[in-house]
Order: sequence, then structure tokens, then C-alpha cells
Amino acid sequence: MSYYNYIQAKKNNNIVLSKAIYNGSNRDTFKFESFSNWDEAEEYIKNNDYIYEDFCSRPKPYLDYEIYENYPYNNDDDINKEIFLLKMKKLKREILSKLKKNTYEGLSRLGVKVDPEKILISKCHRFIKGNYKISFHMVYNNNICFSSASTARALYDTIIKYSSDDIIIKGLDSSIYPRSENSIQKMRTIFSGKNREDKTKFRSIYDDDEINIKDYLISNTDKFDLIYLVEDEETKEKININKRIKPTPTDDINKALTLKTQYIYNI
Repeated sequence: MSYYNYIQAKKNNNIVLSKAIYNGSNRDTFKFESFSNWDEAEEYIKNNDYIYEDFCSRPKPYLDYEIYENYPYNNDDDINKEIFLLKMKKLKREILSKLKKNTYEGLSRLGVKVDPEKILISKCHRFIKGNYKISFHMVYNNNICFSSASTARALYDTIIKYSSDDIIIKGLDSSIYPRSENSIQKMRTIFSGKNREDKTKFRSIYDDDEINIKDYLISNTDKFDLIYLVEDEETKEKININKRIKPTPTDDINKALTLKTQYIYNI
């Protein structure tokens, strides 16, 4: 990604999206677009594909989860494919439940009074080169943000440090948090495929008709009276934040997180 092009796109506006453009090689190039308001950005996402958010500051808490499961059958083996997908559905439900629980616990340890209804998850599962990829994005859509995409890694680090769920530790991706606080992060938006070679779109785990695209955008924090999370370890230690915040008992978490389970239509 060209930092110069990003700066040019952002120069007169606060909102930047980019579209993956196939250039005939193994790497995509990106066309940057800037918008003066989120309604315009939402319309652009609705009417285009392969769209990404580009941001470096004030992101909502977010996670990226992905694992690959080997698919040992031929593509035309319909019977075994159906059995395999039933097995994957059970695995996806397990992962989804634990991802919600770990998000809840991680945010709680960072000092957030978590509203389970604000934990938004989208999915993009598909077959890729002999494997089945299970993929989830999580964004916490409330008045909580980090100062940068780099420091947003605090949620990932907290989950990795305290989680007892190996399947979650295995699948969480740390590469979505850049090392520098001035670095730009690119994240695919809901209702977009990755590129022309990988067209499966991210979709909400809930009914598409019931969701607000802007709620799922990590960089859409303009409407909130923002509360910045404590991010550096020295400050955390001084206020004893990880000891002061008592994680909610697992039974209470599960009860809170199943409030909308009946509305899940496809995972």
C-alpha cells in the first residue's frame, strides 16, 4: 500500500476506503477513495466489492480469527462433503461461542463494562486449495476505542495471556495490528470479497436485513463520545487494572452472550 496515496486520499476528508484492483500479477493494487461522511462510505460499500477500511487511529476493539481444516475428499464427492460440512458447522459453533466468551473476558480485563449486544461478528468461510477456512471478524461497537491500530493489539495480547481455550489462541491473528502507531491497517469490510480470485464475502452471522453496515466498520467512531482504553503495560501495572477487574464467571458470560443466539441464521 502506498502511504503517499493514503495521505492524498485522506487530505480533505476523514474517511478512507480502498478497493482491490486486479493488476494481472500475484499482488493486488488498491484504489483509494475518501468520503466526507459515513453515509457516503456506506453507499460505496453497498455498491462495490473488494472494499477495505484504511485506518491508523481511533479504531474500535477488533479481532481477526482464522484456521484451516484439511479437506481430504474430491470436489465431486458430495456425500463426504456433506458430512464434512456438518462437522465444520459443529466446530464453527464451538469457535463462535468461545470467541464471544474470550472477547467478553478480554475487554473486561481492559476495564470495559461489556455490553454483549455490542459484540458484532461477521464470517467468511470457504474452501481454499484443499482446505476449509473458518474465518471470523469481531468488532466491539460501543464508545470504546484505542489510540491507534497498533495499540489495539492490547485486546489480542490480553486474550492470549489469559485464555484457556487453545482453539482461540491458535486462530487469533496478530498481524492485523501494525508495529508502528503511525502505520496504516487495512481490514476488509462486511459484504466484500477479498479480491477477484477470492470472492467469498464477509457477512454478519445475523440476518443481513437487520444489520447496520456502519456498526461493523472498525474506524467508524465519529458518533461516539469516545473512551480510550488504557494500553501501555506500565500504566496498567500502576492502576492494577488486570487485578482490579474481576472476570465475569463463565456461566454468567454464556448467559449474557446467548441473548441473540436464536437470531443466528448461518455461521
